[in-house]
Amino acid sequence: MTGKRIRVLSVLNELYFGGHEHRLLSLAKNIDPDRFEHSVLTLTRDPDDAANQGAMRQQFRAAGIAVEDLGLSQWRTRRAPGPARVAGASLGVAAAISRLAALIRRRGIHLVEAHHTGAMFVSVLAAKLAGARSIVTAYHTRSWESRWMRRPGMLTLRWADAIVTDSHARRDDIAGWSAQPRSRVTVIPNGIEPPRATRTRSEVRHLLGLPADPAVKVVGQISGIIPSKGHEVLLEAAARILEREPRVAFLFVGFPRGHDAYQQRLRRRIDELGLTGRVCVAGYPGPNGDVWSVIDVHVHASLFDSLPNAIIEGMSLGKPAVVTAVGGIPEIVTHDETGLVVPPGDAGALEQAITRLLRSPDEAARLGAAALRRYEARLRPEHMTAALEQLFLRVAG
Repeated sequence: MTGKRIRVLSVLNELYFGGHEHRLLSLAKNIDPDRFEHSVLTLTRDPDDAANQGAMRQQFRAAGIAVEDLGLSQWRTRRAPGPARVAGASLGVAAAISRLAALIRRRGIHLVEAHHTGAMFVSVLAAKLAGARSIVTAYHTRSWESRWMRRPGMLTLRWADAIVTDSHARRDDIAGWSAQPRSRVTVIPNGIEPPRATRTRSEVRHLLGLPADPAVKVVGQISGIIPSKGHEVLLEAAARILEREPRVAFLFVGFPRGHDAYQQRLRRRIDELGLTGRVCVAGYPGPNGDVWSVIDVHVHASLFDSLPNAIIEGMSLGKPAVVTAVGGIPEIVTHDETGLVVPPGDAGALEQAITRLLRSPDEAARLGAAALRRYEARLRPEHMTAALEQLFLRVAG
């Protein structure tokens, strides 16, 4: 590759709101154009699902990053497949692999960098057919663990030239599940730009249904509205806190990603507790910076996770945080130093930690400032991009 730019193609299923998408946006904005020719491709475009997932195409467009579509519509299934679904899905996957391999050859792509379960499988096989190298970014193996997906998952992780994840905890899980040495899995934490607001705090409060009174502190979680994110545990803690703290509101912002019943159950429970208007559940299609502008205390109550981008975003803004000890979260948030870390699923511990920050502004400010210093030292976009560039150079040979 000496003397010419390496052509890197990043492939995703679609550009919804999520960790993969934010990581890729950060990479695309910061990768060295003198050494790499980088492009972004989605396998399919599903505008009907944007209300459920949220779409990041506007953010990519605003950053001047072109996103192409492979032009596929039904190449994968949404539910656990039976034999008939497997047969139908297999035809769609075969078409996706063939079309992507042709594009790789036509463009002279050296390296395919894949995100999302389906895109990883398609990309690794297409790269092999086209004589290119491949890297997959995986945050866990849960999506591969069904009866029908286990074999494709094993093949994807074994045939990829490199595997990337964002925490040492997930590296150990991925290596163990795929029966591969840990050295094959490279840990590169996400590097995220500090999100910027485009609306005033009062505007965002109104849009999200929060109390208009600026004296009301907002405790917020930004994440998918999905069961693994622990909203029900946080709601239990919130109900207890709101009995004693009249000038506090809670905010859960995100998209259900197919878990509509879970979102509806949350809203019903909020109504049953008489907390409508004090606990708000909303999807926000704009930039995260708008939402962050109204959050005073950040909470991430995950029951299972890797290393959520929202935690890194909060650190970049100096927000005091209460987080759970799952996945790679304790690798960047040190208890009582850069945040408060509590056990997952423990509403009582969440209640105590949140109350502690609400009642002690000085301590909240101390933890937020320390979180910002850690972000500046380890989690800026250039840290992630430099590590990925070195990996690209090594894998491309």
